[in-house]
This record gives sequence, structure tokens and C-alpha cells, in this order.
Amino acid sequence: MKKPIIQVLCLAVVFALGGCEKGSLFGLGGQDSNLDPINPNDHTNNTDQVDSCQFRTQTMGGWGSKPHGNNPGAYLAANFALAFPNGLTVGCDYTLTLTNSQAVSDFLPQGGPSTALNANYTDVTDGLGNLCGQLVAATISVTMDDYDANFSQSPNRLGDATIIGGALDGLTVDEVLAEANKILGGCQSDYTLSDVHAALTSINENYVDGKKNNGDLNCPGGGGSDDPDDPGDIYS
Repeated sequence: MKKPIIQVLCLAVVFALGGCEKGSLFGLGGQDSNLDPINPNDHTNNTDQVDSCQFRTQTMGGWGSKPHGNNPGAYLAANFALAFPNGLTVGCDYTLTLTNSQAVSDFLPQGGPSTALNANYTDVTDGLGNLCGQLVAATISVTMDDYDANFSQSPNRLGDATIIGGALDGLTVDEVLAEANKILGGCQSDYTLSDVHAALTSINENYVDGKKNNGDLNCPGGGGSDDPDDPGDIYS
């Protein structure tokens, strides 16, 4: 059973803040609810999904998939407008804004060299590089984890999990995203583009579909990264 959240203290995108418990940030539940993966308004009575370390992430290809059944693209299409009421924006001095789920589907996945932005972009389809795509994917996962209490099996926040290894060892997922936004948008960061890109890739690939755990992240509070005994059926 998901714990209640204090909506006043949690924002839809919580890159710099930690300590809030996950749940719906838009009045769609969060008290005593396990929510349908496509429609968070649909409450179920399943209370056995309790694994504090089993989060859920999606790769660029997952979030960029065309909506079909209960796939990530369908989830995004059903929930983007509420989770991102002002659109999804990444960057710093220069930014990319994706205004709807179709724009995300058109944009992801991104390939090519990872570079910083040199202008502001809205709803572009390609040419911004792999770093930008990885950051968009990670931003969606973290925001959906805060927005939907049933996005993953864990009652904890994905944004509070910490990186294991690499140049960003010990940073929370929120902190990694903050550094990635600085680098992508042309602001000053203490980390290199390649270091941040590696961390983002690890985040996106660590808990794909909520059915795996690569061990690249620690649970909030240093609880380790345990493989789930029974990850459950996220998709039908």
C-alpha cells in the first residue's frame, strides 16, 4: 500500500528536493491506492506490491514508443498532460520543450553525438544528440514516479535513489538530472558531459519496465539495490 503524500511539499519535478514520499501530485490519489498503469484515476485493491528497492524506469525507446496496449507510450499518452501541465522542459540557459506526448514520441529515441544546446527548441524531432534524449527519458521516469503512486512497486522516490560508481557516485537521481540540465543547457557544472551521460544511461536502464534491477542504484537511505523476488506484471 502506498503511503500518503503531502501534496503541498512535493512538486511535479523535484530535481533539487528530497524526502517527500511518492504519490499523485495532481489530486489523483496517493492515499491508500494502487493505480492502473494507464489511468491513475482507476484504483485497485492490490496491496501486495511492496518492494522498497524495485523502482521503474524506461529507456528512450520505451518512452518514445507508439501507444499500444499498456506499453510505455500508451502510459505516457494517458498521463503526460497532468504530469507535465506546462510541457516537459530540459536544459538551462538553452532549453528543449516538448509540449505533449506526441512530441515525445516524435523526439525519442535520440542518437548522434552528445552536445550542449546552442539555441532554444520546441517540439523538434531530431538532431539534439544522445545526452538530450537520455535526459528527457530520465526526466519522464522521475516525474511519473512522483506523479503516480503506482508507477513502481516502491513506496520511495526514484529521485532519492543514489548512483553507485562512476564520477557521480553517491549523487541522487535528482542531483544527476540537475547536473545534466546544466550541461545540456550550457551552464557551469563540476562534471563532464560524458560522466553525466553515463549516469543517465545507467538510470534509464536500471529498472526497465519495473521488472529488473541492474544494481547501479542504491535505495534511498542506503538500503542497497536488491533484485525483486516477484516484480509483478507491469504490462499485460
